[in-house]
Amino acid sequence: GLGKMTISMQSGGSISGVTSKKKRDSGYWSVNGDKLCIRWNRWLKKKTRCTSLSGKNGTYSGGGLYIRKI
Repeated sequence: GLGKMTISMQSGGSISGVTSKKKRDSGYWSVNGDKLCIRWNRWLKKKTRCTSLSGKNGTYSGGGLYIRKI
């Protein structure tokens, strides 16, 4: 995995991320049914990864992800 990172998700589907080691990438996110799907331009072999999330009030987790709306 990529370890701890900070990501920014825009309403148009773009995403950018920076790891704790200052490595950066960008890509796209979408929702497919009840799953969040992310495809990075370089990381994770450029493959789309989808995971189910659960939560409320702007905080969601699942599949090793923890997402907080700021």
